[in-house]
Amino acid sequence: MILPQKIIIKLPFATQLLIYKQCLFNMKKIIFYIIIILIFPISINAQKTLMEKIQPNHIKIQFAGNIGVISSGIGYNYLSDKAQFDILYGFIPKSLGGANIHTISNKNSILLFKQNIGKYLVLSRSVGVSVNRAFTKNTFTYLPNHYPENYYSPNAIHLAPFISYNFIYSNQLKEGLNQFNIFFEISTLDTYLYNYIRSSTVNFNEIWNLAIGSIIKLTFNNQ
Repeated sequence: MILPQKIIIKLPFATQLLIYKQCLFNMKKIIFYIIIILIFPISINAQKTLMEKIQPNHIKIQFAGNIGVISSGIGYNYLSDKAQFDILYGFIPKSLGGANIHTISNKNSILLFKQNIGKYLVLSRSVGVSVNRAFTKNTFTYLPNHYPENYYSPNAIHLAPFISYNFIYSNQLKEGLNQFNIFFEISTLDTYLYNYIRSSTVNFNEIWNLAIGSIIKLTFNNQ
């Protein structure tokens, strides 16, 4: 069974920069479409109503975290901002993953607590689970016909539970960018948990992955 690769970077700094540039290049199209959704003017009232419903609450950018070297997408808040729903696109280049891996992730999280630190800074903790769908030549949702039945388990879709610690700067007196969030996230995959339970040779600290990212809150004129 092909397992998602953990990202362990032991490359020269210049090489790492080239890899990150390659990842960013692959994300240009999706970022372009996100920008179009956010700024494209709508003049008809019915269209405005639809636009208000689909406008995201934030943009999320993340490094590592079992989605890709870098991932980005849009997100929505609900349950009075106590829950989040995100759609992210992530990419791992062949130089790190053995093949170019494209991943679409549906992240869902629930807020556990918030704690004020000073006038404008808030610390919060959330827990959740992502549903990750990988696209590469070595992944599949159904076993190819040339393999015997039950020879491999499907490996294209994974569940990824996580815990996230968020440091939120919020100043509602400012217009535009009035909230900025930096988060640290610890996550694993269902496959890693399964292997840890089955095998005594797998250490608990080896199945976890650390991610760092940012959430940029969006404010629209109609809100």
